[in-house]
Amino acid sequence: MNYKLLFSQLYKFGIVGIFGSILNYMVFYIFLVFLDVNYLISGVVGFLTPIPLVFIINKSWTFKSDIDYKKGLSTYTFTNILALISHLSTQIFVREVLGVPEKFSQLFGIFSSAI
Repeated sequence: MNYKLLFSQLYKFGIVGIFGSILNYMVFYIFLVFLDVNYLISGVVGFLTPIPLVFIINKSWTFKSDIDYKKGLSTYTFTNILALISHLSTQIFVREVLGVPEKFSQLFGIFSSAI
């Protein structure tokens, strides 16, 4: 096993993940605060926005994969839709049950869907 390659991929994957999470939260915040959109709708838009970009960066930079873009992106998107269920459930729980302010609910959603 090539541990150097594995470490490199994990490092790059983490960097891309952080970038995607920041983009997710920025889009969420713009929709919530500046456009006055419901926090759950803002959460979905924020969650979905980085998907294509993160896929392309991970495909070409992190893993240097030759998988077909259309097939790979559709699988990646489907997996992310499942993660979105966890994300929204967490957002609802922390907002409606725990009383976390809407503008912070996305952070909890991002954390739960990343796991």
